Amino acid sequence: MAAFGGSRGANALITMLDDEIAEVRLIAAERLATLGDKSGKIVVLDYLNSPAPEDKVVANRCNVIAALAIGQIGGEQLKAYLPKLLKSDSAFTQLAAAKSILLLDKSR
Repeated sequence: MAAFGGSRGANALITMLDDEIAEVRLIAAERLATLGDKSGKIVVLDYLNSPAPEDKVVANRCNVIAALAIGQIGGEQLKAYLPKLLKSDSAFTQLAAAKSILLLDKSR
């Protein structure tokens, strides 16, 4: 959807922010941020402040996507979650968090 660009792609992604699947919501938030729309910040914050999914595979997948979204969206509120994500048991989550730190540092 982000490949459409402009308002067409953004509108399609905005509808996905309310999806029942956490991964879909988080990816939509991250992709919207690449289009300059940071309205998905609330979705990422909601995920990070809620209990982790019971399924460890789903939790790790969501954590990776959330970490990547932080790098695209930015902001101090989201940035505060990166140290915890860096300490994850999942190497993929650690790498995603590290990438976000580099993205955020680059955007300064």
